[in-house]
Amino acid sequence: MEWSIAETGIRYTAKLSDSEGTMNLSGFTADGQESIHGEISITRDSQANRLLVEIDGSAHIAHVAKVGDDWWIHLDGRIHVVTGHEPGSSSDSSGEGGL
Repeated sequence: MEWSIAETGIRYTAKLSDSEGTMNLSGFTADGQESIHGEISITRDSQANRLLVEIDGSAHIAHVAKVGDDWWIHLDGRIHVVTGHEPGSSSDSSGEGGL
């Protein structure tokens, strides 16, 4: 699945591996180009709508909420709105809502 953040228009894909409930980032692309990424792992917290995120050995807490088709993520004092895109969909929404 591809993802975009807010209105940037850039499509991201992430390759994740699961190891005993922890997701580890193993690959990352932006608009089809391989991108550099650090050591990132994500684990569910015991509290609802919270994730434990470790970035290059530094622990962070992310608060997440799904609103419609978007995920709102609060991490390190910033809010990111992330939208998932089905495979094959384009960034052009001119055909949305038409019959």
